[in-house]
Amino acid sequence: MNLSENRYFNSLKIINVRIILTKKALGVSADFNIQFNVELVCARCLITFKQQFNESLHLDYAAGRDPLLSSEKVELKPGDIDRVYYTGPDIDLGIGIREAIILAIPPAPLCNKECKGICPLCGKNLNKEKCNCKNIKSCLFTPKTKKWLAL
Repeated sequence: MNLSENRYFNSLKIINVRIILTKKALGVSADFNIQFNVELVCARCLITFKQQFNESLHLDYAAGRDPLLSSEKVELKPGDIDRVYYTGPDIDLGIGIREAIILAIPPAPLCNKECKGICPLCGKNLNKEKCNCKNIKSCLFTPKTKKWLAL
């Protein structure tokens, strides 16, 4: 399973995968539960940290070709996003596992909600040491208000 396109992945360890399959008239319904650990890089302070996830996902696998695939413009209906089409005797359940993992990872992971980040002037990690820059307004995080400045 290739997840290397996500720049925040350093390592991924799948702990447990549980899939409940239910036969339907036109295919198979799959309920996924995936437990995994991943090493991420904080988007604010660039520290590497581990986070554990326990994610669920529901997909309907339908036999045949996707009728919307050749359409130029498509208006999706409820249920279209949760449907995966397959041809042949095999169903690739890895699609559901990969999708659940990618949807679980935040686009800008944080080591904690209160992460102060890095001073753009001196480069100090504001979580570990105080910034001594003279122009405090140029810093993204102000120690006085303990809030991020809107740029």
